Amino acid sequence: MATPYMAGACAIAIECRRRMGSGEFSSLAEYDDFIERSSKDAGKEGKDDEYGHGVLSLESMCQIFNTAIPLRK
Repeated sequence: MATPYMAGACAIAIECRRRMGSGEFSSLAEYDDFIERSSKDAGKEGKDDEYGHGVLSLESMCQIFNTAIPLRK
């Protein structure tokens, strides 16, 4: 069930990078690193079988890019 959320998060990450003028991610490893850095640890410390690298945080993701979270009115 996490796939749609991750797809949306990747789309937001791409748009944040585009707005910053950083271009596209150059590799899958770069995506992976970015998702890991922007996740909040949950469960056991570090990577675990239940939460993986943690819980996806769009707020942390946008803070990494120093951009506001795009909201619709």
